Amino acid sequence: LAPTTGAVDAVRQLARSGMSLYISSGADSRYVERCLVDAGLRECFREVFGPDKLQTLKTSPEFFTRCFAAAEVEPAAAWVVDDSPDPLAWALDLGAQVVAVGLDDRDLARLSDRSGFHAIRNLQGLTAVLSLVK
Repeated sequence: LAPTTGAVDAVRQLARSGMSLYISSGADSRYVERCLVDAGLRECFREVFGPDKLQTLKTSPEFFTRCFAAAEVEPAAAWVVDDSPDPLAWALDLGAQVVAVGLDDRDLARLSDRSGFHAIRNLQGLTAVLSLVK
């Protein structure tokens, strides 16, 4: 599995900035860990969350509720980056800020009027959006 264009540079820049980074996925956390190691990015993340660690699938807001609890992060202090509209909506519902990556026009229209919603075309724009945090 190859990282999305811009992902490696964006993650490294964010990690160097001192942000606490976590990664969550609908895939098993051990698989995600191997991908991060192969990409040279594992040290950038405090923790890797998957259904195996959270005891829930990435199919409802409960997934992020458990991610935030496990990371000991209040949703209002979190930024969630995803390329799928449903997880972005769940995170918004919980009070997190979100960054949508590469959504199509229909999904952008569905979410763009929500408070806390930000969108970029690809991960090369991630550091610019997250500079708003600082």
